[in-house]
Amino acid sequence: MLDSSTPNSVARSHTSARPPNVRPEQTRARKNGRQRTPAMRTIDLEIRNPTGLHARPAALFVKTAAGFGSRIALENVTRGTAPGNAKSIMTVLSSGVARGHVIRLSIEGEDEEAAARTLSELVAGGLGEAIE
Repeated sequence: MLDSSTPNSVARSHTSARPPNVRPEQTRARKNGRQRTPAMRTIDLEIRNPTGLHARPAALFVKTAAGFGSRIALENVTRGTAPGNAKSIMTVLSSGVARGHVIRLSIEGEDEEAAARTLSELVAGGLGEAIE
């Protein structure tokens, strides 16, 4: 459910010890040799620009995502698409994100907070398009 007090922005944001889609072999080792599960930032965003993630908005989104070292996965929650690489223009375009759709970004890495903030602001700002 989207938070109506923050239009165009994050509906849900959390860090979890190990989301259900992370397999145990994807965990990172601590210095003392014990295993720990990765923290992953997950955010849901509503797409408000008229064309959704098509052509120029998708290219801007991918270019921005590619500027971060973190792994960033995108899934179209509204259509139920599987998560894919948010740094791939083909993945983003094939996710079929239209105006009003909710996307989920799962971000993991050293700069995940900055990536989440920047991508949230980009989506909230209309991905380079005027929001009607």
